[in-house]
Amino acid sequence: MNKSAVPQMNLVSIKGIDKMTIALTEGLMMCYEKAGRPPFDLNSPAFWAMLHQVITVWQKVFPWEVEQFNKDNQEYIKEERSINASLKGGLIRQFALPPNLYRMIKAFWKETQLTDKRFAKKFTDRYPFFKTTKHNL
Repeated sequence: MNKSAVPQMNLVSIKGIDKMTIALTEGLMMCYEKAGRPPFDLNSPAFWAMLHQVITVWQKVFPWEVEQFNKDNQEYIKEERSINASLKGGLIRQFALPPNLYRMIKAFWKETQLTDKRFAKKFTDRYPFFKTTKHNL
């Protein structure tokens, strides 16, 4: 078999992916493996430690998304309706995840229901940056 005919997976050679992104992604995978592939368990310190690593890598790899999310979120909160108006007109959006962070979380915990109320409460308590309401959850 001709070895040159077999495609080699070398992330450094993929156009558009810089070395820092590759290093952060590989580091994230190492953390996940070393933590024993923690399941999505709201009571597990290993889960929260891993999620923190995912968020940290997202902030480093997608700084423009962090900035835009923060700007959009501040505007959303400023224009938020009262609880009474929200209850009449529909549900209050409790928190939001930017698209790339959502995909990163889903890459580790595919079956996760990120809309779960218990997750929303614990997540926004730990990471108020993602809270999209000025009301208590």
